Amino acid sequence: MREKNKKSQKRVLARILALILIFTMSVTPISPFLSEVQAASVENPWDGKTMTVPDLDEYGTYLIRTGAELAWFAAEVNRGNGEINGRLENYIYLNNYNTNHNWMMIGDTEENPYKGNFDGNGQKVVYMRAEITQKDPEHRYAGLFGVIDGGNVKNVTVLGKVLQNYGNYGLIGGSDELYVGSGGIAGYLKSGQITNCTNYARTTMDGEAMYRNSGGIVGICKGIVMRCTNEGKLSTIIGFAQNHVGGIAGLVYGANAQVTNCMNSATVQGYICVGGIAGAVKGGSEINASCNYGTIKANSTAGGIAGRVSTTGLYTDGTEKECAVRNVYSLGDMATYGTGTGAQMGGIVGEAGYDNWTQEKLPPRPVIENAYSTVQFSNNMNSRRGGIIGYLISGAYGTVYGLATPDKGLNPVGATSDRGIQILGEALMLTEAELKSAGMIEKLGNGFTMADTYDIQNNGYPKLVWQGLPSALLSAIDDSLMELNGWLTAANRKKYGKNYPRIEKLVKDYKDKLGAVINQEELDTVMEEARGKLKEVKPGIDADNELMEAIDNSIIALENYRSRLIDKHPDLTEGQKQNLDSVVSDYRKKMNAAETPEEVRLLLRDGRDTLDARIAGFEADKRLEELRADAIQQMTDYRADESYDSLWMFKIRLAREKALEVITQAKTAAEVTSGLAEGQNSIDAVIDQIPEAGAWDGKTLTEPAVSERGIYQITSGSELAWFANQVNTVQDAEGISGELCNDISLGFKNWKPIGNTKAYTGSFDGKGYQIRGLFIERADIYSGLFGQLRGKNQVIQNLSVSGTIQADGKVDYAGGVAAYVYGADSANQSQMINCHSSVSIRQDQIKALGGGSGGIVGYAANVAVSNCSNTGSVVIGPAGKGGISYAAGGLIGQIGPSVRLQTSYNAGTVQSSHTAGGLAGAVGGRGSEIYSSYNCGEISAKYNSGGLVGGAFTGSSIKWCYTSGSVNLNESGLKAGAIFGDFNPGDYEVLYALKRSDSQKIDLVGGSEDFSASGRFLESDALHSDDALNALNGGGSCFIRDYLEYQNGYPILSWQITVDDFRTGAVSALQNYKKAEDYSGENWSIIQQLIEEGTAQIQEAEDIETINAALTQARNMIDEVETKAESNDRELQAAKDNAIYEIEHYVDLSEYRDEEKTKILKYIEEARKYILMSLDLEEVTRHLNEAKANIDYEETAWEHEYNENRKAAEEVETYIGEIGEVIYIPYVKTSIQTARSAYDKLTDRQKELVTNVQVLLDAEAEWEKLEEEYEATEMDKEMAAIVDELIEAIGEVTADSKEAIDAARNAFDALTENQKVLVSYPGKLTEAEAAYNKLCASVVAGMIAAIGDITMDKWDVIAEAQRAYDELTDDQKALVNDYPVLQNAIATYQNLTVAQNVIEMIEAIGDVTLESRNVIMAAISAYNGLSGAQQELVHNYDMLEAATILYESLSAIQQVIKMIDQIGTVSQTSGPQLEAARSAYNNLTPDEQRRITNLSVLENAEAAFAALETPEVDNNDTPEEIPTNDKTLQEANKNNGDGGSGTENGETSGGEEDKENKEETAEAGVGEDDNDDQDGGLPSWLEDELDGTNTEETANLAAEQKKTAARKRFLLVLGIILAVCMVTTGTFAVALRKSAHKRKEKRVHF
Repeated sequence: MREKNKKSQKRVLARILALILIFTMSVTPISPFLSEVQAASVENPWDGKTMTVPDLDEYGTYLIRTGAELAWFAAEVNRGNGEINGRLENYIYLNNYNTNHNWMMIGDTEENPYKGNFDGNGQKVVYMRAEITQKDPEHRYAGLFGVIDGGNVKNVTVLGKVLQNYGNYGLIGGSDELYVGSGGIAGYLKSGQITNCTNYARTTMDGEAMYRNSGGIVGICKGIVMRCTNEGKLSTIIGFAQNHVGGIAGLVYGANAQVTNCMNSATVQGYICVGGIAGAVKGGSEINASCNYGTIKANSTAGGIAGRVSTTGLYTDGTEKECAVRNVYSLGDMATYGTGTGAQMGGIVGEAGYDNWTQEKLPPRPVIENAYSTVQFSNNMNSRRGGIIGYLISGAYGTVYGLATPDKGLNPVGATSDRGIQILGEALMLTEAELKSAGMIEKLGNGFTMADTYDIQNNGYPKLVWQGLPSALLSAIDDSLMELNGWLTAANRKKYGKNYPRIEKLVKDYKDKLGAVINQEELDTVMEEARGKLKEVKPGIDADNELMEAIDNSIIALENYRSRLIDKHPDLTEGQKQNLDSVVSDYRKKMNAAETPEEVRLLLRDGRDTLDARIAGFEADKRLEELRADAIQQMTDYRADESYDSLWMFKIRLAREKALEVITQAKTAAEVTSGLAEGQNSIDAVIDQIPEAGAWDGKTLTEPAVSERGIYQITSGSELAWFANQVNTVQDAEGISGELCNDISLGFKNWKPIGNTKAYTGSFDGKGYQIRGLFIERADIYSGLFGQLRGKNQVIQNLSVSGTIQADGKVDYAGGVAAYVYGADSANQSQMINCHSSVSIRQDQIKALGGGSGGIVGYAANVAVSNCSNTGSVVIGPAGKGGISYAAGGLIGQIGPSVRLQTSYNAGTVQSSHTAGGLAGAVGGRGSEIYSSYNCGEISAKYNSGGLVGGAFTGSSIKWCYTSGSVNLNESGLKAGAIFGDFNPGDYEVLYALKRSDSQKIDLVGGSEDFSASGRFLESDALHSDDALNALNGGGSCFIRDYLEYQNGYPILSWQITVDDFRTGAVSALQNYKKAEDYSGENWSIIQQLIEEGTAQIQEAEDIETINAALTQARNMIDEVETKAESNDRELQAAKDNAIYEIEHYVDLSEYRDEEKTKILKYIEEARKYILMSLDLEEVTRHLNEAKANIDYEETAWEHEYNENRKAAEEVETYIGEIGEVIYIPYVKTSIQTARSAYDKLTDRQKELVTNVQVLLDAEAEWEKLEEEYEATEMDKEMAAIVDELIEAIGEVTADSKEAIDAARNAFDALTENQKVLVSYPGKLTEAEAAYNKLCASVVAGMIAAIGDITMDKWDVIAEAQRAYDELTDDQKALVNDYPVLQNAIATYQNLTVAQNVIEMIEAIGDVTLESRNVIMAAISAYNGLSGAQQELVHNYDMLEAATILYESLSAIQQVIKMIDQIGTVSQTSGPQLEAARSAYNNLTPDEQRRITNLSVLENAEAAFAALETPEVDNNDTPEEIPTNDKTLQEANKNNGDGGSGTENGETSGGEEDKENKEETAEAGVGEDDNDDQDGGLPSWLEDELDGTNTEETANLAAEQKKTAARKRFLLVLGIILAVCMVTTGTFAVALRKSAHKRKEKRVHF
């Protein structure tokens, strides 16, 4: 009993464990034996010797079913017959489970390679053992195939072992990197393709070798490998050399070599140059659209995709091609192997650039772009480790992303030699969430897509588009790639000559497009477009001929144009004619040097424009004296009514006289105009230097009045000088505050800054007035209107300064407003608001480390700068001593800690011998921010030069900024970038640089310490767009549209323009928004009313935001008014919908038979199709009525049955009616027999419908009586018997029966009537005749059937059938039932001649674009004009239908794009418009959504709209008033003597305070961090933001925590289940082992 209970308990436990195991395997459906594919049984294994000849199919392909047949195939190839073709028809076993026959390799040497086509047909080659060793030096390439040279291998899967044991280090071939190789599919792909192959064979390596060249698919790839997968592990036991080990290929080599759409999932272990896809990529080869999931183990030079990417390749004509790795990713781990620490290891590429010192002068430039990696390294012992590239020696990279480590210690590039490096785009380390975000797809490009929720392979990381496509489509894509690659041949290079680069570019572009294809329709569209574009490229000879023809024609055209101009202007002088001749001569030279016909045509246009300009100049010269007189008068009167001191009037007179002399001597109108402008500028320059009334004389000090609040009211330069003197010399006076009461002039006298020897701590309000004539040529340490500023909550605001600063080596800092500003701390920042400088600054012989000059501030720390601008130049010349760094900035020279620069711009030139930036020269302090600002000035520097920031040396936050100025336009700098010169990681967002035609070689980032980069180039149109404006307003409404072209139409800051000016621009934009011709008269009236209302609202608006909102709202309302096209489309669409509904519900289909139902459904479908294509209401009605008429013609099931029965009955009635009077003659007998036979064949229902059956019965009865009454003679009987014999002799009727039938008929007709009656079966004769007639008719029917589809070349067949028909008898013709087919064929052929025109119109549609509407409509109109029969002949109607559908899709896409484009500048009223655009986008299909090219515009607009509610940048920073003075100067003067009016007093020394400043300066050097926050407090804006955290965010955080807890619980349960499964599996293993011991000889092998 106890034993029974134990057994019961065991059964229960076993069931529970089984259920757990089933559940676990359902939750985790991945096989634990994924890397091993095991065959169920071994069938016909090869014995290592036998060779059997395979069968051949009708095409000459060997059908291989066994290992012996594959061995014969290999031997045949190895004998030199390498062009034979083969196809696997079964699994092939090259060994049994216990044999080790070495495979002989197909194409075992380079002398006998495989050149044919081999199709694995989805079958597998199992138990392959391919080995090479140095003992057999003739066979050096291991794999199923040894060497493939021109062959194509596809659809093969290999299992087994590859043993690469060729150890030739120091021996023959040891230094030849192409000498040996091994791969599961092939050892050496010399040329040709390997497509859709999978390798499960494990590769092991032994023996010392310099170049191993082992890959999962192929050892050496010089051809093309596409859509291959490796699941076979590669490993070595040798800790020495062994270059080139890769998951797909060991070495990819040569300009024609490619690995594309491939994947590796196995571990790849090597020593040097080890990669998930390729060990090395050399000689101009490339890897594209591939991924790695396997672990990479190496001693050094290893990458998730490629170990090394290096040398430049050469085509056969010597043209160079760089290596490239594009559109790839790696999710595999990386570890070291052997004794090394893992140098040169990267998530994508281990090492890139030249691989020996001889290439250093002209290094290769391999390209790595559009890639990401999640690699993490277990140790940091070697610095040459990068998230993307381990060691970048030379090359280009961009749009690459790595997974950031928790300590942020991993950079995109581990190290670089800094030689020949180019940054093409972003290079960032991102968080897991960022890498998995939808935004990554936009960054990486169309070749990538999001992984779905259930994709456990990628775990949410982006995947390549092709990975989710069906195999049939992938095969089609493979064929398309092969077709494109087929253009890249040596023959084409020779054929197309200098046009071959166009072929290369087109092939690359369309291969990239193939990477984004997701269905067959897209594939067809892409390839059709590619074929068209490629065919447009002219061959070299043709291109040369075309070019020469273009040159000759253009030169003639230009000469003729010159002649016409001369004829049109007969009064031209000889000199002027010669001038025109010289223009023609110059352009003739340019045309002869042109390389393309397009370039020639452009030169012709330019030449004509130049001739027109010269003629215009000549015409102006005719009026030269008139212009000269007018210019002299203008110059004489210019500012003549202004009076100054005699000295200044003398200088003005000299400038005027010089200009008048230039104008008088001018020989052309242009010289007159130029002389006038220069003279006016010269007078302006003199007057600008004249001391104004009240201008400071350089000495006088006048005490200003004091307001009730104790603030000095400054009205003159002498009062400002007194103010500065008090601050600089009077004890405790450094905190006084002042206000300007009017514009003042400092008279260009040498100025001593306010806060010179000691820091100024007070506040100063310019009240919007200007200080002119600032001049400094002698200063100590600080040079600016203000010297050093230090204070708690200090404010300098509403001030404009102009003048000149010339600083020498004593000066460390210079600024147009302030040289040095150091706020109290981050919580009590100093503020500089609404300050503007047009001061020209030049600083020479600088000697301070970390010194700097800025248009507003030289050095800033703990400062907020907002609404400021600089238009003056900032120049720092050569340093006064070597080894120091310094910076010039358009706004701030050096940024220290806790600086916030926002809503400001620079338009001045910035130059530096070290570092220069458009907004800031250098950012060297933590916690600094630059928001919502721009630069349009020219920037140049020798070391670090950036359009926004010269050197971003510490992590800072820079957002919503752009630059349109040039960088190092005429100077070569070490690190010059369009946005950053020297770059370090930080918080960067929405940073744009204008893509300038004069700066094409400037990268986004000049240099990067961690090799990351941020920002984006925009073309001019893009920077003008609403999308860019909305994106820049992501932090708040700071930018507005530049209606008045202040900044060439690019976004400007809202404070730059007055409300009135902005209003004027908005009104103009609104009034020109739409055109009258696009609307009906009624709707145009509505538009005009809306414009008037919008204009009125704009005129009433009091601020820019309200104006912008009114403009946006007016535009939105105008967009809702229906255009003519929209009205017509709406009415037509309604009619189409109604017609389609009516035809679909016209009849009850259940009342019809299947045959008629099919026809009716066809009528309905065709009607729907034609109705949808209708161009007007009349067409809709016509197609509807035609469909109804067709349906009405069809019978219901009941009608059909009745008609068929009635037809059969009527036929019998006819037979009966033909009997006539019953008399004793043969005809009557035959008629009665025929009628009876026909009647008996009827159904009962049909018999009931026969109305004259009684006539038949009466005739039969009467005939019986007649037979009884008649007595025949013997002669009559004998004659009848003879005829009976003749009838019997006919036998089976054939084409040769005519003679027998005629004999019987003639004999029968010769009988008397009484004899004929005695013939037993006269009907047989009639039947034979009928059969013969039918046979003749069938011959003609066959000829008719042979006509087939009617085409333009079928007329001879049709005419022959008609001739044969005409030769038939009337009875035979009556039997040709399909004669109407022949008639229809004749008519169809005639119709086809008409329809051919429409066919050609459809073919001419070509690629469908939004411009295709007229062509498509013309084709539709022509098609609709055909008759129904002619329409049926338009065989390419589906092309027209597809073009129509595609055009409608493009129209829908364009409508959404249009809605997004119409968003305009985002304002508070933009909500409904954004919702409408988003809704329209969501209504598109996924394919259509992918084609919305401006989706980012909508997203940016939505972000900008959201920012209106919660702006991050405050655009209103002007406080109402500055603080009052803490002390009066009377109190301060008590401690320091008289400070009243008089001449300038002596100054006190800076003493300890200067020493302190010097120490701070040293700490604030370029790239150094400053930690001067004393209280550690947060900025007020951050405290407000934290305090404003609402309860909804708290609730979201709590919900997220609950989800996290739930996930943890789930993982815990899953872990327990897995643990139980492990125990269960172990138990089963033990049980199986015990059971195995109990077995005897029986074995099961897998």
